[in-house]
Amino acid sequence: MFPRSSKSLLNSLRVGALFVLGIGSATQAQQQTAPPAPPAGTRILNQAETTYDYAGFSVRLQSNAVQIEVAPVEAVTLAPDNSRSVTPGGFVSLAHRLTNAGNVAADFSVRLAPQNGGGFALLDAKVIRDLNGNGNGNGLADAGEPEVSGAITLNAGESADLVVTGRVPATAGNGQTARLILNATSTAQKVTGQSTDTLTLSQDVAVEVTKSATPQNATRGGTVNWQIIANSRGKTNPAPIPVTVDGAPRSYIILRDELPANVTFGAFTGTPNVNATPLYYRVGDAFQTYTSAAQTPIDAIAWGLTKLDSGTTFVGAFSARQRQREWRLAQHRAFLLRWRRHARQRCAFQRSVGQRAPIAADARILH
Repeated sequence: MFPRSSKSLLNSLRVGALFVLGIGSATQAQQQTAPPAPPAGTRILNQAETTYDYAGFSVRLQSNAVQIEVAPVEAVTLAPDNSRSVTPGGFVSLAHRLTNAGNVAADFSVRLAPQNGGGFALLDAKVIRDLNGNGNGNGLADAGEPEVSGAITLNAGESADLVVTGRVPATAGNGQTARLILNATSTAQKVTGQSTDTLTLSQDVAVEVTKSATPQNATRGGTVNWQIIANSRGKTNPAPIPVTVDGAPRSYIILRDELPANVTFGAFTGTPNVNATPLYYRVGDAFQTYTSAAQTPIDAIAWGLTKLDSGTTFVGAFSARQRQREWRLAQHRAFLLRWRRHARQRCAFQRSVGQRAPIAADARILH
């Protein structure tokens, strides 16, 4: 047994050792990125130990062992917040990513609600599950992708790509705004993630996109020739967006047409335009990533325009072959993508298919 003075020294050493251990842990936490949370049910054993020399002897002291079990914790992130300039009658597509940031599988209910206040309300607002690209969504609501109506189940660390879609009222006034709140709530622990989309209406840039087909209906195996016309009618020219072509960064105004699953692309047709580069989008590639040579499977085609000045028109054409019993024109869509780097621009968007009814609601312009 140690003498009284030895006990005092021992107690001091204990306290000192624990203090040093605590400071060391805090310093390490500041210098390193926190590791992923351990899965629920993981058992963790924790025991402190110190060794010192006393009167020629090496003494080792251990604290009581503490064992804990990691509890299931639900967490969620929903990003990003989007800000867009829109025009009366224009279609809106807003990409989001829902991530299970907890340590256990969870079900998440998704709800879209307009924020109360002045401005305008988005028509036919929906949340679509973006399934393109094997989990890496392309930021668009493609044909056949489902509307989110029930809970979304995600394992720990998994993500789901979502797209909020809708149409701006034709009666919306210049300068009006609309805000949409997207919430995702876990069904068990009621943890909520939220993102806010802000839409501001203006009429500075107006691009009318018109699409027609010959023949209007095709039989199985038949060929349809499509013509897409982009007419710039606004006060301000649309600006290019950053894209990737053949692995290199480029800047283009993108006029893009998605190909339905029952269609096989044929070829770009018509008169070549020195201001337009034909582009191909492959299934599974990142959004706005293209190739200049056809590489199957082709999910969409596009023209990269170097300019589309106000008062000018671009005409693009291509052929495609029908693979099922009927090709309905309303299922095929065209839209113009444009983005502005430093100042806000606005786009107007109108659609028609020859003398038939307008293209269905999934025809859209994104910016």
